[in-house]
Amino acid sequence: MGRGLFSLKFRKKLFLGAAVFSALLILLGGENPSSHQSVSYQSEKSANCGQSVATQEACDTIDVVPTEKVCYAENRDIRVNDKLLSGENITKLLVRNGVDIKEAYRVSSVLRQSVDLKRIPTGCQVFLDQTLTQGKVKLNKIVVNNGFFGSVEVFRTGPNGGFSLRKKPCKLIRSDVAVKGVVVSNLNSDALRKGVPSKIVAQTVNILKNQIDFKRDIKHGDKFELVYDAIVVNGTNLKKAGDLKYVNLTLKNRKVKIYCMHSKGVECNCFDEEGNSLQRNTMQFPVDGGRISSKFGRRAHPILGYSCKHKGVDISARFGAAIRAASNGHVKFVGRRARYGKIVCLSHAGEYSTLYAHMSKFASNIRPGAYVARGQVIGFVGRSGLTTGSHVHFEVMKNGTHLNPLLVGVLPKNRLSGQDLIRFKQLKASVENGLRTIDL
Repeated sequence: MGRGLFSLKFRKKLFLGAAVFSALLILLGGENPSSHQSVSYQSEKSANCGQSVATQEACDTIDVVPTEKVCYAENRDIRVNDKLLSGENITKLLVRNGVDIKEAYRVSSVLRQSVDLKRIPTGCQVFLDQTLTQGKVKLNKIVVNNGFFGSVEVFRTGPNGGFSLRKKPCKLIRSDVAVKGVVVSNLNSDALRKGVPSKIVAQTVNILKNQIDFKRDIKHGDKFELVYDAIVVNGTNLKKAGDLKYVNLTLKNRKVKIYCMHSKGVECNCFDEEGNSLQRNTMQFPVDGGRISSKFGRRAHPILGYSCKHKGVDISARFGAAIRAASNGHVKFVGRRARYGKIVCLSHAGEYSTLYAHMSKFASNIRPGAYVARGQVIGFVGRSGLTTGSHVHFEVMKNGTHLNPLLVGVLPKNRLSGQDLIRFKQLKASVENGLRTIDL
């Protein structure tokens, strides 16, 4: 029996072999077959669009976590709220959301017609309307929120892959913000500590620099009041500072109260409580980089030949160079005069006026009665009228008498009248209402 089939030695070998075989089975086949099938299913589903699986019960609008990839159930309309990542552009965002790269480039080229794609900031909100069919993502629409400029929408116009663009302006709401404070260290830091935007602080400093000496005049304990307007995009949290409207400094020995009027394309103009300008009304050279080619006084006319009085100065400059108002004033005349060609006449401080001749064209906003600020573009250098080359003929008159423009320095300060005075009174009322109703 010891040497038989079921000998003790044989039974030991058989038991050891069975144990080794069982151990191998555990090592090689320890995974649950049903569990392995589930992983394959997820992996297969993920391969359809390169993103993680959303269940059939998933909602239609999905907020995308930028660091994760998202996949959606088959044959579903998908609406995604996403954001541009750091270093990402619209094309990359679309590809990250499963859009074919060629179609992503087509969408970006259409979007570029309205938006500078390089200037879209990181974190910009982007809405995608897509359809997932047979594992492929079809883009129906993309909406890029362009902040204070509204939003831009690119949408599919046909099955052949065509896209069109549509702009959606946003509604901007302006409201006055009033701030009151006490100088502890300096006006800049104390205003910033009160929550005043840096843009408004910079405007305040720029306006006050011609009125006070910051080092000597402002002391500890002096008081300040500021009123500025804030711009908010309706229905969002987007908010930015507008312009300074009022600044009031209560110093030890005096008060400095300034009202600020802003116009599109015009530098800020500052006035006291009576509407008198606080800026020196100096004459500015009307053309940047020009040179005097003919002075004031008698001369031989370069075309007509005879000697006559030259009532202004000629300033040679390149054709199309900007011509700027020499001082604050109002447009008196815009049009043509025989020898002068295209001209603009401005009136300043009542008794003074200036004339600019031989223009190629007028600035778009220059019309009779319009207010212009010193340095504002009123036209462009040309050759209209009797002229031998591109230049501007510049005249200065006082009560109709011509003066040498090169000898005129400072004009009387402007005092508001007409529509400008009405605007100023509206500004004062707005400031006073803000100071009265806003809890300071």
